[in-house]
Amino acid sequence: MYILGIETTTPIMSIALSQDEKILEEISGNYKNSQVVEIIPKINHILKKNKVSLDQIDLIGVDIGPGMFIGTRIGLTVVKTFSQVNSIDIVGITSLHALAYQAMKLIYQLKNENIQNEELCIFPLINAKREEVYCSSFTCRNSTLNKICEDELIKIDELEQKIFKLIEMYKKIVLCGNILIDYPFINSKFEKEEKAIILRDVIVPKASAINILAFQKYSKELIDDYIKLNPIYVRKFKPFGK
Repeated sequence: MYILGIETTTPIMSIALSQDEKILEEISGNYKNSQVVEIIPKINHILKKNKVSLDQIDLIGVDIGPGMFIGTRIGLTVVKTFSQVNSIDIVGITSLHALAYQAMKLIYQLKNENIQNEELCIFPLINAKREEVYCSSFTCRNSTLNKICEDELIKIDELEQKIFKLIEMYKKIVLCGNILIDYPFINSKFEKEEKAIILRDVIVPKASAINILAFQKYSKELIDDYIKLNPIYVRKFKPFGK
């Protein structure tokens, strides 16, 4: 089956095309102020280049956030339109889930047997602004990712204590997400911690991760209703003056 993945929750928009779990191509670029203009041409480009028509797409995976207000809406609106008009199944994936998958994939590429044979805790972190952070926890062992808690919004000054609690519970904890860039003190605090692995290469979610996770959910018959699928914003939009 052909799967189209769409990631627009950050300025780094990406589009991916896969056949089952094989990524055929992924394109990305910084389109912070032009996602609404670029998204359809980029989708058409990747489909045309791989000689796949929209009618051949069986599933669309989309990042539903947490993410930018406008970007997240753009991606979800396009996907909902495709689903309604072309009768394509859709699956929503959270940004935190995508980051956790990307972290797992990178960890196993390191080919460190001591790490691969242990149960890891992957802790993706997204800057929610106003000194807050979105986070979630996943366990990982033998290339299997399991979510162990719901996504939550916490204060940045609570983050250090939460990480130390996870370090007490697991042999290794993996940190990833844009918090590592936006709050450098996290790096300096934990870079010398033996049980912590800091992945500065896993900062933003990618469409290729959305594809794989969407396929896995689809295989379990977990398909979303395009009418009920809603975005998760980093911050709720408030009209000026309110």
